[in-house]
Amino acid sequence: MAKRTGDIELAGEIITPAGASSGLAGQDLSLTAGDGNATTGAGGNVLITAGAGVTSGDGGDLTLTPGAGAGAGTGGTINLGGDVDGQGFAITNATFPTATNTQTGTSYTAVLTDAAKVITLDNAAAIAMTIPANASVAYPIGTKLNFEQLGAGTVTIGITTDTLSINAGATLVMNGQYSIATALKLTATSWVLFGQLVPANPPLTSVAVSDLDDGTDGELITWDTAGVATTVPVGTATHVLTSNGVGTVPTFQAPITAAFAENGDNTILSAGAGGSLVAGSNYNFLALDGAGAALTTGDHNILIGENAGSGIITNSDNIIIGNDSGNGTMSNSGRNVVIGVSAFQGVANSTDCIAIGFEAGNALAGGDDCIAIGRGALGGTGSITGGGNIAIGEGAIGFNTSGSMQNNVVIGDGAGGFLQSAASYNVFMGFTAGSGVSTGSHNTFIGRTSGAGFTDGSSSNVCIGTNAGNGVSSVKNNQLVINNVNAADPLISGDFSTKEVHFGGSLRLKERADHIGTFPAATFGELWVRSDTPNVLVFTDDAGTDWDLN
Repeated sequence: MAKRTGDIELAGEIITPAGASSGLAGQDLSLTAGDGNATTGAGGNVLITAGAGVTSGDGGDLTLTPGAGAGAGTGGTINLGGDVDGQGFAITNATFPTATNTQTGTSYTAVLTDAAKVITLDNAAAIAMTIPANASVAYPIGTKLNFEQLGAGTVTIGITTDTLSINAGATLVMNGQYSIATALKLTATSWVLFGQLVPANPPLTSVAVSDLDDGTDGELITWDTAGVATTVPVGTATHVLTSNGVGTVPTFQAPITAAFAENGDNTILSAGAGGSLVAGSNYNFLALDGAGAALTTGDHNILIGENAGSGIITNSDNIIIGNDSGNGTMSNSGRNVVIGVSAFQGVANSTDCIAIGFEAGNALAGGDDCIAIGRGALGGTGSITGGGNIAIGEGAIGFNTSGSMQNNVVIGDGAGGFLQSAASYNVFMGFTAGSGVSTGSHNTFIGRTSGAGFTDGSSSNVCIGTNAGNGVSSVKNNQLVINNVNAADPLISGDFSTKEVHFGGSLRLKERADHIGTFPAATFGELWVRSDTPNVLVFTDDAGTDWDLN
């Protein structure tokens, strides 16, 4: 074949070199561009359009050898048309974009001239790489932006207001130093990012795991807030994995001793709780250090709080909640409900009681069916052996009390505060009501500080109203006082023992036409006002005779 110069185009032709036996099997087809002609022009092409059977040969090579000046032009391309099928073919010496835009800062926004370039990002700190919105830079559809991470700083690729899509298993973070990625513009406002990106769930093979071969020591694998796999060193034997909060790698720590245990039908939720339980104790619930520490054979107790119920040994059916509540010796005390710090301490021989409040019920020592509600109610340093007492309010029956007093009802802060000994059947209602009585009984004081003037063993008195009876200041019995101030001459006073009533003011009687009628006893008379003009004060004796008194 004669040598030709200029453009060479093969379109569906089969050229058989001289001496070839058949087709191109086992032969080389060599096209050598003319020196200085085929590729010297800017944008010149070597165009090979393959026919239908060009690649049917097995193992044949298609080799293009440019002339000496082939690289002098710019923008030259090699176009392969038709099918490139079969096996054993390879394209060698492929060339990627060589123009670069080197960036060494910690942030960069691409510009129009970055199209088809390689943007290199080189910084030890984190780098933010931004693709501008189409409204700012109108890259043609099909534009590629190429990125290469040269530095150690993490590179995160983002976009302003348009859409940047990635594979579901990837992130927008480049996968370490020397990784590459490409963004391809699909539509005016959408791009797709692909390449060497950090996986959304890093594979376990990226974690260095040591000392696992013998099964006795190793590392726990976890992920940090950046989604990077890391390891947690194991702790000492029996240590437990403990969370350190969101975003912080967990650590192994020593467990709380006996944090949870079951002893028969009992439930224990802390170290030191129920340490003395033996066979025969059932259905107890013990929580926090020292709760029920002395309990041996008691049943159905609920003890919650540090040292709660630690004084119970064989007792049953108690509910005790609060640090140090129910500690001290509590023999023969059952069916009690105790709520409060240091309440019901050292209470022995008391059953069916309720104590609510700080140090409430501490003075009980044998009294049953008592109710103490309020700080120090039925408290103090004494020992109350009587039962049926109800004290509601801070310090109600709460100061140095002791003795066999029983069935007192006291409501109000400081009310009946000093009741003791055999003082019983008193009703005090109001702030510090009856606070002066210590050993008296059968008193009824209602009102703020009412009856506060009655002292020591005063009994069987009735005071109604604020400060009523405060002017007494001595031991008195069987007295009636109704007033709303502290006065020596109250509005109404009396003596139950002599059946006398005294009025500290005017007495007004409503007039009527006649007296009531026959009296049931000869010792009674009637004082009334007859509705005459003017009205007449009349006394009717036991015989029914009317006596005009004016």
